[in-house]
Amino acid sequence: MEEDKVLEQIKKCLSYYDKNLCGKTFLIVFSEINNKKLKKLDCKKKASFLLFSEIIFKDENFIHLVGIKRDKEIPAAKVYNDIKNNHIKTPKFAISDGFDKKVDVFFKLSNLFNGKINKARYNGYKKDNLDVDRVLGTDKALEDIVLGVKAIGNNKFVPASLLKDIFSQLVEGDSKKVLYILEKDNNTKIYKKLNYIDRDFKVEYLMNLDTVDFKISETLESNFNTESKKINHICYQNTYKFLEFENEQLEKYFIERGFKKRSWILKEDIEKRNWQILKKAKAIQIFKDEEQQNVIEVFNIEKVRVKK
Repeated sequence: MEEDKVLEQIKKCLSYYDKNLCGKTFLIVFSEINNKKLKKLDCKKKASFLLFSEIIFKDENFIHLVGIKRDKEIPAAKVYNDIKNNHIKTPKFAISDGFDKKVDVFFKLSNLFNGKINKARYNGYKKDNLDVDRVLGTDKALEDIVLGVKAIGNNKFVPASLLKDIFSQLVEGDSKKVLYILEKDNNTKIYKKLNYIDRDFKVEYLMNLDTVDFKISETLESNFNTESKKINHICYQNTYKFLEFENEQLEKYFIERGFKKRSWILKEDIEKRNWQILKKAKAIQIFKDEEQQNVIEVFNIEKVRVKK
């Protein structure tokens, strides 16, 4: 009875894998320099530091992700297709000790590639007992899915291990922020779908990627909803109106620091009115435009005592 339950779980995972991942290649684009340095660069220099990896999903990769142990004489692709075509009625293979944990996160696997998991991170790695070359995950504490990949060629990788774990606990050194994720079928060289793009980067930067292994369509199809709800931040007492570029930066700080109000006070207004800054809070600097030459300094209203 337990074997039947295991086989049913495997079939559900296979169905998900077959629909969302199998036969697809994902292009992960990141930067060779760390995030702090990256933010200080102008647009052209940002584009010149782009690097990439291709992660290729095939039939034979499935058994490693779900935790199936097979007789090495039987090809992994055959096990996959036998399960898919119902040629296996009862399990004729063993499962790994981490099977339950793998199944627990398996149905979030495609979210690493479709943009639903934000703040994605790539690279970084080393955990002694994990036999992979790179890892893909996120630095969001609530996300407990990590994908390990193994190199099969120049900038080409295949999925090799799925873990219910926290990314930051598996990596050493500097991990890379994922800037773009593109998708194509394995049997074509052209990437036509854009699944994710970092808000500080533009599609045209992708044309800087120097490779003969694939092409990027000049008319990329955005595989996500680009029409996000417009959120406005306000300046206390309306002494200044934040522009769209400034709003985007303030929203990032609003989320990261857990503020409750989207109301801000200019540092110069505080100095003019002798208002008091609470708890030695430091001013937040935001750029006035994409050239990143001029900045304004603000405090969230929660960090200031206003004298009426």
